Amino acid sequence: IRAKRLRGTFSMGLLVSAEGLDPDGDVAAQLGLTKWEPEEKIELGDNIPGPKGGVPVYTDIEGLRHYPSTLEAGELVVVTEKIHGANLRAFVDDAGVFWIGSHRSWKDPDGNSIWAKAARECGLAERLKAFPGMMVCGEAYGQVQDLKYGVKSGSRIVVFDVLNLRSGAYFDWCEVVAYAKALELLHVPVLHLGPWDPAQVAGWAEGKSLMPGADNVREGFVAKPICERLADFGGQPGRAIVKRHGEGYLTRKGG
Repeated sequence: IRAKRLRGTFSMGLLVSAEGLDPDGDVAAQLGLTKWEPEEKIELGDNIPGPKGGVPVYTDIEGLRHYPSTLEAGELVVVTEKIHGANLRAFVDDAGVFWIGSHRSWKDPDGNSIWAKAARECGLAERLKAFPGMMVCGEAYGQVQDLKYGVKSGSRIVVFDVLNLRSGAYFDWCEVVAYAKALELLHVPVLHLGPWDPAQVAGWAEGKSLMPGADNVREGFVAKPICERLADFGGQPGRAIVKRHGEGYLTRKGG
């Protein structure tokens, strides 16, 4: 099942009979449905053992359509463009060792993975030496996915979050911007900085990308409070951060 337009109307699913189902229960479980998470392609690998003691994976961001009340109306938020590429995390440890990885695995920094190549192209290891223990979280983009953002060859890195590995706390948005500036790296484009307004959600998700040099559709957006806080996701606490994909992105040709 994938998103498409049926007689001009955007659709993300299908109707099934409710006969025999408990509408107050977990209908997905009753139907035997689970969320599909694509495995990381082995050809993008060069996997290596991770740092001793372990390092958290980046936040699994829930969809705004599933959790529409995560952000409160009028709450000060930052809405940033969601970039279509490969999730990237990197840091230099206290011993001066550079670590580069995808969402769930670590890569050989001297290897040929898209993460290692993107890091070398922008000199990320050298940039991070001045900030040991601060993990930059971003996206490797360009010649990575079907949306190229105007990048003709190779890949680039754009920052969207920073995790202090010593405290386990993510930076507030103003600190993310300052950190990206100190590293002389691009941060994700800001679509809105101000009160959360559910009426504007559809508009933020649509249109062309605001990335420099890009001439492709916007993937969507990620929204979070300008000051970090927790939220409830079906009884499970997590960062108050949600995403929404645009209809134009979901129905694009070749997507």
